[in-house]
Amino acid sequence: MNQSWRRRLTYGSNATLVTVMGVVILGLLYVLASESRVRWDLTDEGRNTLTADMLAKLSLLDSDGEPVEITAFSAQRGEADSAFKNRSLKDLLLEIDAHSSVVKWRFVDFDKERLTAERMGVTQYSHVVVQRGSDRVDIRSRELFRKSGRGADRRVLFLGETSLARSFSQLHTPRRQVVYVLQGHGESDPEDRGPSGLADLADALDVERYDVETLDLISTQRGSDVPSVPDDAAMVLVAGGDGQWTDHEADALVTYLSRGGGMLLAVDPGTPVPNILTRMGVGVPSGVALDTQVVFPFWDRPIPRIQSHEMTQGLRAGKLTPVLSHVAPLTVTDPLPDGIRVSSVLRTSRSGWIERGGELRNGAPSYDVGLDELGAVDLAIAVQIRPGAGWVRIGKPVARVLVVGDSDFLSNGLFSGGPGNGTFALDAVHWLSGADARVASVGARRQKVRRLAITQEQLGSLRWISMGILPGLIVLLGFAVRMSRRGR
Repeated sequence: MNQSWRRRLTYGSNATLVTVMGVVILGLLYVLASESRVRWDLTDEGRNTLTADMLAKLSLLDSDGEPVEITAFSAQRGEADSAFKNRSLKDLLLEIDAHSSVVKWRFVDFDKERLTAERMGVTQYSHVVVQRGSDRVDIRSRELFRKSGRGADRRVLFLGETSLARSFSQLHTPRRQVVYVLQGHGESDPEDRGPSGLADLADALDVERYDVETLDLISTQRGSDVPSVPDDAAMVLVAGGDGQWTDHEADALVTYLSRGGGMLLAVDPGTPVPNILTRMGVGVPSGVALDTQVVFPFWDRPIPRIQSHEMTQGLRAGKLTPVLSHVAPLTVTDPLPDGIRVSSVLRTSRSGWIERGGELRNGAPSYDVGLDELGAVDLAIAVQIRPGAGWVRIGKPVARVLVVGDSDFLSNGLFSGGPGNGTFALDAVHWLSGADARVASVGARRQKVRRLAITQEQLGSLRWISMGILPGLIVLLGFAVRMSRRGR
């Protein structure tokens, strides 16, 4: 055998060996990936990662230990978006399966397995059935997919994760509960979809299996019972208003708390303080709570410091910050009334203060010695009233109250816009209604919260840089270019 052929055999055998080894390595990697599923989500917003909401609800399902079966039916064959719909649904179910030991799923071809569909009472494509024991939740196609845009920009959006998370909430709470929103004193309306309304909050509560109804404790039909908080109330929400309750209204709310009820009381600066707060040892002094660090560029939106509490677990885990606007300061009396326990939930930094007037500097208030009150200011306070202490009857649960110095954080204008407003509000509802297992089960998508915290002095420096220094540099650069051209 000549040298040329010997060289070819040597190189050929080496190439063959490398190829075989490469195939073997790929096979091993495939087997390892099948046995130990590992994924990396490299998207900036973590779009292919389950939300904290879904992960928390899967954790609750696992803690219950009862098997959950998901049956997903395919999209219609030949439909323009059928491949996208089937792939999106399968990918989500695979991700759920990787994070839960009790959730099992199967994907059914609607056209080939019509008997399965008929047996389960399913008559539409892209239908999902979630079952746990005797409980069943059906998710229709329009809840999973939504079309957006027009013409060439028209596309299909996948909403399956939100829909399945809602179905898991229904399994956690088979019976819907009721959140009553007090009305009659200028409070925010849960049906109003304007900036000051509470429609977004009501929609979010609907996902969490809470019905939202208005509560009028003033009017009644002649001959009917005296107005009171209904027995099916999970909690009572008071969002703003002038705080001028009648004696009967105050008594009705105290009676509700004596049954171990929960209440979220959102007050605003300059409004009368309900007497019920004073009895709890909570005060609302005159002025506005401010801080040197604000949500740019609003001087009346201090960045709250999140305190350790059950209802702030979701905020701390997701590194989210709720946005409050024009906040009333809160204080706690010392000593507290008997049986009352108070915990700070949100507060300013140590450089905060209670603003009571004075001159403006750079268009914003600043601390004035002798007029304002310097120091950390409470923005939200949690109150617990134990049974047998004069408020709550013996044998009833602990009554819970959350006082927030702002009602705007619940409004449509801030509820979805604030990075942590939705999480904070819903976790507060869970805590107030006694659903402790569901606290911190509502989280925003794991997104990078882009927040700019600056002081008033830094804001002034930014103004000088953007309006003075940068334009000046541009002028100097232009003058230098002109002079260099004249010298040629």
